[in-house]
Amino acid sequence: MRKQCRVEWRGAHVEAVARLSAVTGDALAVLELEERYAALSISTNGKIGYFKYWPVKEASEREYFAITELTSAPLDGAPVKVTGPAANAKVIERISRETSQAITPLELHPWVSAEKGANKAKSPTATIRAVSTAIMALRGGTG
Repeated sequence: MRKQCRVEWRGAHVEAVARLSAVTGDALAVLELEERYAALSISTNGKIGYFKYWPVKEASEREYFAITELTSAPLDGAPVKVTGPAANAKVIERISRETSQAITPLELHPWVSAEKGANKAKSPTATIRAVSTAIMALRGGTG
């Protein structure tokens, strides 16, 4: 029997990014490759159904987490999107090759209109998080 517990989010972006799956109604897997952690969340209809977090001290730990999670998590055909400053082309290609998963950068949905090159901002991760949080707020927050 698996022990389950309630998770309270300290980073508002986790739930907000998960809410992006409500746009299409399809499952969405988001792999976050940050400097100090890696995380994988799988959401459907705006709700997180799976979440794993791994603090990292060096790049090899981040890649190990990504490969391990993408080969064992219940993806069920969900597209895998990657975000974060440690998600460079070389890392994405290596993880994709090792997992046989197509991995693409997390980007703003085409129906989101961004002015002044927001989609090409210095930090696309920050832009995605900000827009996702704004959409969640406009839709009434959590729930």
